[in-house]
Amino acid sequence: MKKIIIVCMCTAIVLAFFKEVSVKAAYNNRDRIMFDRIVAGTNDETNSILLDENNRILYERHVDGETLTYSYKTDKLSMIENSNGATESFNYKSDGAAVITRYRKGPFMAKEEVIVSNEPCELDNKIGVNATVPETMIGNVNLSIMCPSSWHVDTSKDKFKGTNFTMGSYQIQKFLTEKNSPLRSDIVVYKLDGAGNVYNTGKRIKPSAVIHKACEKYGINPKIILGSLQREQSLITKGAAFNSRSMYYCMGYGATDSGDYNNCAGFDVQIDGGTKLYSDFWMEAYNMGRTKFPYSFSAKDGQIYLENCGAYALYTYTPWKKSNKLFIDVMRSFWPGNGVNGINWD
Repeated sequence: MKKIIIVCMCTAIVLAFFKEVSVKAAYNNRDRIMFDRIVAGTNDETNSILLDENNRILYERHVDGETLTYSYKTDKLSMIENSNGATESFNYKSDGAAVITRYRKGPFMAKEEVIVSNEPCELDNKIGVNATVPETMIGNVNLSIMCPSSWHVDTSKDKFKGTNFTMGSYQIQKFLTEKNSPLRSDIVVYKLDGAGNVYNTGKRIKPSAVIHKACEKYGINPKIILGSLQREQSLITKGAAFNSRSMYYCMGYGATDSGDYNNCAGFDVQIDGGTKLYSDFWMEAYNMGRTKFPYSFSAKDGQIYLENCGAYALYTYTPWKKSNKLFIDVMRSFWPGNGVNGINWD
């Protein structure tokens, strides 16, 4: 299952939009006050989420003080509002595609049309002698290579998928703490019972352990997942992005043709599913064999020749050159070095 994102940016006054998509929250103010009091009373430095009796997320509270409110319309997620001013609104087309409109404080607006398809992206492994060479560089970023990966390097030196990466659970936790990421702290899950009372489910998620487990399970470099968390939801460091910083949909994984995100929601589910997708896409490329590369790929903002399996996985997950340029910018800022694209990939 592949995720296709179509993004356009514009400037607009959005009062009419908010009037149209305004919906009643799935829980009342009493429930939220009860939840806040219970969490505050624990004196625990954790992130907290509140689920309804049907396991839909209603509220997310970060250790850094940010709060996210989730609303639903006809049982589908319709809005995520962050206390920092970022809002994501979901509308669904007749074919099941979700149109996400993102806002932040001020008049700026971003729209994304999220479409899930079981069909492969448009690929053509024949590069004609007279073919026009598509843009592979933006500034000093090589968008065709992206990272050291098969078949650009020997498989034993692959820095996208393998078994010998330097970041274990301890190093991931240290990194999140040094960046003051909300993911440095555990996520505690609360729930509403049938009578509307809030209770602690006893489920406690340690983000660094979840990331490490998924990367070990699927053989993906943890740096790839940490970079993706920043690109997708700015969950490592705060930025000026439009996204809501949702932990519950942190990898953008799991939208289905019906627009039902609920079954793939949750930090642990998102990390496991997104990491598995990266692994599956890398394997698709690897199974094509060395002779199929460079591979002509139709990204949504232009054709590009992909040089290796890691680049294939990154573009199949998010087929935009500008999104993958952002990914490299993130990686370079976190781990500057002398490797491909000026990054320490070890």
